[in-house]
Amino acid sequence: MLNKTKTYFIFIIILMVFVFGGWWYANFLISTSNAFKIKYYQKQARQMRKNAASLISQQQMLTMLIAQTLSSSNQLSRDLLHSRLRSSNDRDYFKRLASKIDADTLYKNLWIQIVNKNLDSVYRSWSHKTGDNLSKLQPELRFVKKYKRKISSISIGRYTISIKAISPIFYHHTFIGAVEVISHFSPIVKQLDNSQISSITLGKKSHKYQLGDSLAKKYIRKYFIADDNSSHKIIKYLKIHGVKKYCTAPYNVDLKNNRLIVCYKLKNINHQTIGYFIMFDKISRDTDMNLKYFTFKWMVINIIAIISLLLLLSIKLFISNKKQKKYYQNIIDLTNNIIIITDKKHIIQTNKIFYKYFNPKTRLKDICLTNYFLPKQDYIQQYMNGKLWIDYITLHPDKKHKVNIQIDKEVYYFTVSVSRISNDDNFCVVLTDITKEEIYQKKLEHLTITDTLTNIHNRYYFNITINHELQKIKRYNYPLSLIMFDIDFFKKINDTYGHDTGDKVLIAYTKLISSMLRSDDTFCRVGGEEFIIIATYTNLENAVVLAEKMRQRVQNFKEITAVTMSFGVVQYENKEDVEHLLKRVDNALYKAKENGRNRVEKG
Repeated sequence: MLNKTKTYFIFIIILMVFVFGGWWYANFLISTSNAFKIKYYQKQARQMRKNAASLISQQQMLTMLIAQTLSSSNQLSRDLLHSRLRSSNDRDYFKRLASKIDADTLYKNLWIQIVNKNLDSVYRSWSHKTGDNLSKLQPELRFVKKYKRKISSISIGRYTISIKAISPIFYHHTFIGAVEVISHFSPIVKQLDNSQISSITLGKKSHKYQLGDSLAKKYIRKYFIADDNSSHKIIKYLKIHGVKKYCTAPYNVDLKNNRLIVCYKLKNINHQTIGYFIMFDKISRDTDMNLKYFTFKWMVINIIAIISLLLLLSIKLFISNKKQKKYYQNIIDLTNNIIIITDKKHIIQTNKIFYKYFNPKTRLKDICLTNYFLPKQDYIQQYMNGKLWIDYITLHPDKKHKVNIQIDKEVYYFTVSVSRISNDDNFCVVLTDITKEEIYQKKLEHLTITDTLTNIHNRYYFNITINHELQKIKRYNYPLSLIMFDIDFFKKINDTYGHDTGDKVLIAYTKLISSMLRSDDTFCRVGGEEFIIIATYTNLENAVVLAEKMRQRVQNFKEITAVTMSFGVVQYENKEDVEHLLKRVDNALYKAKENGRNRVEKG
């Protein structure tokens, strides 16, 4: 009896263990299954948002590249400054550019707008209507005008929600307007549709007041449809089920229609949500799922499916990126400026105009751009203030940066601008050739400060230099002396031999004096036969010694005709102004004349 009772008791316990274990195991499988499904949905939703963000980022990058390329055009700056943008030639150029982009890329119906410094529209590629002020309607334009920086954003304008890139236009460091390139969400909808993901772009009805010339004619409750490629099935679906719940939740699952619905919020430059990009993707269901199948097979099949999906997605993204690079290349080849894509160490990509300057047979990875930089003051070097040149230019976007480059014995001058490409560590470098303008400017500067007869500095350069040196002395407190001299009885030479001989005397003896001076000394002709030397880091005693050596060399030179010179020497005294210093050296020269000429007197 006891054994039967014991056996029965053990049986009951085993049965209870099996029942409890089975119940626990079933709940475990169900909860694990639900957890896996939730994790799968979350992962798929994140990937969909990431894909949407990537496509939007790519479109922003292309739009910004076009805007920056246009804004760096010197011709556009001059045309905008002189109000020549309404001419048919300019319109034809922008329309040709838009048509080229339309033909070679996925980005159809690209709009280009140019505004002046007052933010008045002066050109629109899609309309003849201009002249309206956009400062109140577009905060992005106000940002660009205030901070003189380019910006990329998603915005609601007068027409619809769009992706905008705005780049400022400068003329001689002065802000004169901006280029605004506008692209739409239709290409993104089309690219996702090719991946079997349906989508729709919606804007809040609260922004309806901005849509003065709205292209969005359809509304779903409190939201307007911002693209023309939206599926009628999706519009009908949202009208039935509403929109709000899909905009607030990270994702929604519609098992009846086998759909995963994910929302990507569209935010403006103030991080305010102005619209929603809602995507519909198919989800997989396992209707025959049971405990054994889920335990041993479901996870394996799903892991394989995920790996396969990721592999296919990687292949698709690789092919898409390859096509995208071709699109970018077609765009950057349209400009006359050198465009370089670099990771700071190597050149990754460039445009056709690059090979106008560099040997086409040289591999890009073998070209180090800084090896061609010439070490000149006021021009970009490899390192500027302890920073790599790319980082330095990026930190100072408002300055006009110039670089002097020598390629195969040819010397060129460029203005250079740098911008980061999206969030990558790659940078876009734009080089604009200003060689002709720079050479002309340097010739003009040389003529301004040079005596045409003797080819030494003139009185204008002396006035600039002496004032600059006296400012430096106040800070660094080093000695400075002036040596003033002229040719004795020079009028007699002109009267006896003629002015041509007099000019030859001036040239010959100027070369003689120049050969005796240091690189730190400044030699100027300040009158007919009167000269002056700024001897920096030289006290009165050493300046007198130098003047005496020059006097003796002149006396013994006797080139063309024998001449002598009289010298006056002074040293700068503390807190002395230029006028007093020149008066003292002039008095010292006068003293040398009074005491018989061909001598050195100090003052």
